[in-house]
Amino acid sequence: MTTYTAPDQVAFRNKAGSLAEKITDELILIDARLDELGSSSVGGVLADGKIIVGSSDDVATAVEMSGDATISNTGAVTITAGAVEESMLIAQSADGLHAKRIARATYDFDVDGGAVGDIRLGVTLPDNAIITRSWYTVLTSLASDDDSTATVALSIPDDDVAGIAAATALSENHYTAGHHDGLQTGTAATFSAQTTAARELTLTIGEQALTAGKLILFCEYVVLE
Repeated sequence: MTTYTAPDQVAFRNKAGSLAEKITDELILIDARLDELGSSSVGGVLADGKIIVGSSDDVATAVEMSGDATISNTGAVTITAGAVEESMLIAQSADGLHAKRIARATYDFDVDGGAVGDIRLGVTLPDNAIITRSWYTVLTSLASDDDSTATVALSIPDDDVAGIAAATALSENHYTAGHHDGLQTGTAATFSAQTTAARELTLTIGEQALTAGKLILFCEYVVLE
């Protein structure tokens, strides 16, 4: 894209031609620049929700904001749900003010099934994380064909033998509807072991398959060096 810069007094005086011709030449340059601005919609009509961005050819171009955020025609910017990840936050291994980290993971029989074994919950703690407090809310009581045999545990695979909630039989009522504490209660003695790599929160079903249930697990955590 061309730019227009008005000549100073000396440059204008030294231009060839009469005064009228010099002025005409400058007006032609100004008109050309205005035509370029008009074709790019700068200062003119701009479609609803569009913004002006310089293209790879250095031309102002109307585009829609995309990626992890959107913008409305009032100028309000909205970050897409789930777009902010742990790696985008300030590392807690550095000194400074930090937002509290809370991991939330859901187990839902209707989505995840109830087969015996490990069910990854799709939420991963970063390397060097320590859970300081944990709890879970059971929205639909977990059930099986034999509640005295079926066990459920919540864990951090590989790094913490105790886990978040020890394996207990459903008959012990740790997975009935309501709020339940995990092993980490906010005191240093109950903190989890520090993760040695990124670890995905896991629910483990033992002995007998589940036939129903839904819970949401919450873990407050910090990240050390």
